Amino acid sequence: MPRKVYISSDMSEDEGLVEVAEENPLAALLWPWLLTAFDDWGRASVSPKRLKAQVWPAVDVVTAELIQEAVTLFNRHGLLALYEVDGKPYAFIEPGKWFKYQTHIHQSKRQREGSRHPAPPCEVARESAAPREDARDLTPSTLPPFHLSPSGSRASCPDSPSPDAPPTDPDGQPPASTQFGEAAPAYEAAIYLRTKVLQHNPRTPVPRPDPRDRQMQRWAAEMDRLNRLGAPGGDKAPYSWDEIKRIVDWVFDTSDFWAPNIRSPAKLRAQITTLEGQMRRPANARPGRQRAANFNVHYEGKDEAWYEQFQESAEKFNQRRQEEEARRREAAQGDASRGPP
Repeated sequence: MPRKVYISSDMSEDEGLVEVAEENPLAALLWPWLLTAFDDWGRASVSPKRLKAQVWPAVDVVTAELIQEAVTLFNRHGLLALYEVDGKPYAFIEPGKWFKYQTHIHQSKRQREGSRHPAPPCEVARESAAPREDARDLTPSTLPPFHLSPSGSRASCPDSPSPDAPPTDPDGQPPASTQFGEAAPAYEAAIYLRTKVLQHNPRTPVPRPDPRDRQMQRWAAEMDRLNRLGAPGGDKAPYSWDEIKRIVDWVFDTSDFWAPNIRSPAKLRAQITTLEGQMRRPANARPGRQRAANFNVHYEGKDEAWYEQFQESAEKFNQRRQEEEARRREAAQGDASRGPP
């Protein structure tokens, strides 16, 4: 029997789905169709072959391998959570997200029919929780957020930590899953950028140097994308860790313009191609240097960005001067054509 699943245009602004699209645009396009595989409880079997037969039986371009990659990316970027029961793979969408949009699913229907799939561990003790009064109530589910354990294979309850679980963050939030540990190159690169930022301005807001810190994990994830994918958009053009370090050193050791503006890995990745181009440009090829010399401007010690800004200002000045000369010539020609009074 066909099922009804509500889909919102909000997905176009979801950061997780945007990040999936940066890594694999075709995988991101599978997300709306994948939602139809979830039952009323927001659970689904994610066996690639089963999903292929269930959701995309007549679409040859969607292969089991693509489905597997897409599900992995959706899990990595927080769109769903993976878990296993009896060796079978399942996925789970956090109730607060699922029932926010699936407003047609009545609580009585869920209690009467139950889920077709086994519950993830975090929800077992809360099967009878009532997230909503009726279909018109848009209040998110009262079930707690669902998090993956550091291993990424099983789910864990954030409000029922084990005795040896790490402490919560200072703001009371559970610590982030340490996908990037202290020995991970992406985490080391994020720490290196953090050190450079603080050396330039100790007052700059930066995350705590702790792999359990959520913001620190986001910094490491952005460094990982820079290493694997390169700049946002376009074809993949990855940067090696040595290249990233050289660009970071150039920014904070030689550029007075870029140093105060590159304050996070996201900003570094967004400007990486511009930074690389300016770093590689020979000093005698700077377009503003000769202009500055012609205007008798002292330019020693100026950085690349200053030369480019001076070049732009000089071009605007020359354009205004040419326009003023053209207006004077037109006025003189008009006076000559009229003759003497």
